[in-house]
Amino acid sequence: MVEAKKYIPAKTRGLVILESVLFAVCLGMIALRATVTEGLSLLAGARPMNIEGHVFSLLLSGILIFSFVIWLIFNICSRQFCYRPSFLEIGLILFIVAAVAASLTASNKRAAITESIVVIAPMCMAVLLVQLLDCRFKIKLLLAVIAALGILQSYQCTDQLFHSNQLAIEEYESSPERFLAPLGIETGTFQQWLFEHRLYTRAVNGFFTNKNSVGCFFIMAAYAAFVLFAAKFKAFKQTHIDVLPMFCSAAAFGFILWGLLITKSKGAILAAFFSAFCFTSFLLFPQWLKKHRKAVFLFILLFIILVCVFIVNYGLSHGRLPGGNSMLVRWQYWSGTAELVADHPLTGVGPGNFPFHFTRYKLPGALESVADPHNIVLSFLAKYGPLGLLAFVLMLLVPFAKVITGTEVSAVNQTMQTEIPFMRVALPFILIIVLLLLCIRPFLVQVAAGQAEVVVKLYIFFSLYVVPVMVFFIGFWLVSYHLQRTEWFRSSVPMAALFCAVLAVLVQNLIDFAIFEPGVSTCFWALVACLLALNTQRKEVPAFVFRFPKLVKLCSVVFACVVIAAFFTYALVPVINASVRTRQALETPGFPHHLLEQAAHDDKYDPLPLSINGKLYLERYRREETVQPQLLQNAVDMFKAAIERNPADYKNHERLTEAYLILSESDRRKRREYLQKAFETADQTIDLYPGCARIHFLKASIAEILGKNDIALAHYKRTVEIEKAFLKQFALMYPEEEIISRLGNEKYELAKQKINRLNTLEK
Repeated sequence: MVEAKKYIPAKTRGLVILESVLFAVCLGMIALRATVTEGLSLLAGARPMNIEGHVFSLLLSGILIFSFVIWLIFNICSRQFCYRPSFLEIGLILFIVAAVAASLTASNKRAAITESIVVIAPMCMAVLLVQLLDCRFKIKLLLAVIAALGILQSYQCTDQLFHSNQLAIEEYESSPERFLAPLGIETGTFQQWLFEHRLYTRAVNGFFTNKNSVGCFFIMAAYAAFVLFAAKFKAFKQTHIDVLPMFCSAAAFGFILWGLLITKSKGAILAAFFSAFCFTSFLLFPQWLKKHRKAVFLFILLFIILVCVFIVNYGLSHGRLPGGNSMLVRWQYWSGTAELVADHPLTGVGPGNFPFHFTRYKLPGALESVADPHNIVLSFLAKYGPLGLLAFVLMLLVPFAKVITGTEVSAVNQTMQTEIPFMRVALPFILIIVLLLLCIRPFLVQVAAGQAEVVVKLYIFFSLYVVPVMVFFIGFWLVSYHLQRTEWFRSSVPMAALFCAVLAVLVQNLIDFAIFEPGVSTCFWALVACLLALNTQRKEVPAFVFRFPKLVKLCSVVFACVVIAAFFTYALVPVINASVRTRQALETPGFPHHLLEQAAHDDKYDPLPLSINGKLYLERYRREETVQPQLLQNAVDMFKAAIERNPADYKNHERLTEAYLILSESDRRKRREYLQKAFETADQTIDLYPGCARIHFLKASIAEILGKNDIALAHYKRTVEIEKAFLKQFALMYPEEEIISRLGNEKYELAKQKINRLNTLEK
């Protein structure tokens, strides 16, 4: 039985307690994700050093999903289920379908499963938060936590600007090899130059992976702080007493803006200015905009579409976007991604699989590969297909349309009217967040103290873990001090501010990928939920009251158990077991093949343990005094198994080619057979990464040994062409820098000599 009611009936005591606990959990997850580095490259699983990141991301995502499932099952099994639609539900269901379909067809299914869960979790949290944010106290608390995290980010960025970056430079200069080893970067390579270029620019990124992501977070935190400041300002205008609370919020807002400015993120700053212009227009012409809100909304959509058309036309005409070097490389990302999408039009390449496929479409002159196309539209198309993009658009467009077009009401339901003294009730929630940050962050943000003295270890613990918590607490006090009960939150201004915050994030991510960082994504969907919750206080949004029969309740419980079991069976447990054994193998001296074999057995989807094991066999072969061909054969088997788990990754194909080459040198009887296998594998590698001069040089060398001079000549020429294209773009982007060869000067000169020699032989 289903009834539609304008007002939600009073909640039971059990439901109130459960929702308070779940709300605290959501706040804690937002805080943790904003203070521990998670990112796209971490989820792709490309580096052994990022192993623990998978476990952390899955754990936090699982907690958010289970929170939603627990709330849903509790309500379904109660006598009546009161539900106010968030208008996110249809989009969420479609997105889950798109993620499942894309994951089933993905090359690396472990990366697809992990990223799908991480992306879906904040969306589920948003649907849950719309139900939990049933009073203005909770809305203000959520905004205060986001603003306080913005203050903490600003503190972290300031520390990096004036202190931490210089320490990192000094540590790197003292021992480059030791500094680069965990990053998988070899000295004397182009990758080392890229790392040094980023290091010496002294970019600030807070707790995120790059300056654009922290800039995106600052936009959301700034709007949250502004809403709280405006509430205090409104109260001050009415009472004309106690200017200190307003001053505290103004100081917090200013400090967050300072953090945004020192990031020097052009995309974030421009998006902030654009959204500020929209918000100022609303403040100056509120009545006119309300009267023509539908037309204005459609005009903004049309304007964005026209801008996109202009950008695409400009890029096709000029081979780049208007602007500096960042716009040049973005067009290269976009053009390559467009070809990728054309080849995978239905489901994309799968979540987490973009970096494995992008190498096939990367322009030869492009300086580096990326894990995302730096465009939110292309990203959804490439990873989830058209259905994924449609679902994301529906999750935002339908709620926004309801926010803009809904009918305002003069009355508010009784649940929404209840207002509790802020600081008295907020303190337990903040203490929970503080405990989470103090107890969990030390396990996730570790610094090797070695045999340092106790005083040094205490200083490290205090500066890395205690000080950030203190800054967060102070920031929360600044934005929430004397935050009085006010009807101002029922006005249209807070909604307009949050709408502009969401709009700014979307605009920035037309040229970036910050929204896919879990910390940014979680905060983004929390703001969307906050916007929708505010909308329920001002608009005619009826609630639906369901009364389910026992069979439906039983089926819902069974379904929830299946979801939880599937999460543990296919996502969390295999990743934990494989991660533990892989980490043990990396930290164990010698050649712990058994640990990596067990890790590969624990997680049947992850190619990483097999790839590492193959490299260990090669290293062991080189170190052994006596020739042991079986070690090489083991390496071949490991690389083949890794390729089966992820056929799109060129790296294991390249390693397999090298293993066959070494086998050809160790076994003279089968030398030509192994050379032929190396030749065929190199051909497969080139198909996966046609713009890599190193692989073309490798195939040319093999072809020359096999006597296939025409093929060798073609690939030597291609090697030189790719390297010239790279050097040309390098000189264009960094005219004041000494040109660095990506292939290596020795191989580059050798390739040119080979071309001259083979041309002479043909004549």
